Amino acid sequence: MVKRAEQMVEAGRFKTIEEALQVLVPTYRKDQSPEESAREKILTEEDNKTNAIDSIAKTFSLGKPDAATLNTFFEDIEAGTYEGAPHDPGTFFIEDDDVARSGKDSRLVVKDFDPNKDDYKDGRVYIDFITKIAYVKQGQYFVPYSEWSAEEIKTD
Repeated sequence: MVKRAEQMVEAGRFKTIEEALQVLVPTYRKDQSPEESAREKILTEEDNKTNAIDSIAKTFSLGKPDAATLNTFFEDIEAGTYEGAPHDPGTFFIEDDDVARSGKDSRLVVKDFDPNKDDYKDGRVYIDFITKIAYVKQGQYFVPYSEWSAEEIKTD
């Protein structure tokens, strides 16, 4: 194509090779199939999710499985799953050493509870990586979000 462009310049049809190439190179493109568009969209979403997980892992010093869980939690917040529930943008997860687990009760107890300590704030949503359940802090308890939201909904 370059050789053809040089010949067109020599023949005086164009002033520069670039001008000749602009005419020789097709400026249109065949429309992409819907299947290919869908495939590209899926690949882009997967890349975005992988990048988000890597960023979360680095930001919060987490392993990839926990970062993936936290990413899902963030996606749920954006999707409105936890709409109306306050959350602390700096602290989204419960440290396992800070809670006592009960096999019977769905609530977690904050170990060494101190009401003056503000590591966890009342009414904030946190995620437990072991159970992958979102909790809301209420006093000395972490209440599963589903229970907390049911308590918050009042009917008159």
